[in-house]
Amino acid sequence: MVQELCASSSSFCSSLVEYMTVRCRPFYLPQEFTTVFIFGVYIPPSANAKEALCEHVDFAMRGTNTLDLGYTNIPSAYRAEPRPHLGYSDHISVMLIPAYRPLIRCSKPVLKQVKTWPTGSISTLQDCFECTDWNMFREAATNGNSINLEEYTTSVTSYIGKCIDDVTVSKTITTRSNQKLWMTAEVRALLKSRDSAFRAGDKTALKTVRDKLS
Repeated sequence: MVQELCASSSSFCSSLVEYMTVRCRPFYLPQEFTTVFIFGVYIPPSANAKEALCEHVDFAMRGTNTLDLGYTNIPSAYRAEPRPHLGYSDHISVMLIPAYRPLIRCSKPVLKQVKTWPTGSISTLQDCFECTDWNMFREAATNGNSINLEEYTTSVTSYIGKCIDDVTVSKTITTRSNQKLWMTAEVRALLKSRDSAFRAGDKTALKTVRDKLS
């Protein structure tokens, strides 16, 4: 049974290793990760764990003995540090610190210029376009019987861009490496409302916000 489980789940298992896998999605998780797999591994004393797994604890915990061994299948995935005794324990504890650095810590935030549309700006832009004599752009780009399409296109797009600049407001925002494009201010506000409703135990409000997020 152990061999069948190992054959279908991993390539580094042997018949001397037993483990159970739990797939979970914690409430708080870095955005670049979608799920977490937790493995509970049992290694009998007669097995040579170093053939399949990487050991991370390399210091003594009671006298000269290393009692708690941290194993993973990824070399240098964790850094082990000694910690004080827990309660009346006869040996010190171990803290495994992930060597992985989240994207938000690896790269600095970037400042970007974006345009915002105040209330009524779209109507103002539509009025501007309705009052525009679009034929003047074609006439300006016409030479004899031919129309310079590049000049025609450039003049029209430049005019549209100027009209947009006149009715919009530019502001500076901060973007981070782990920020998704769909994570807008509206989505963040809904997520904040969802968390508040969850903590308050308001099932009606929670259902309403979840429907809007779906």
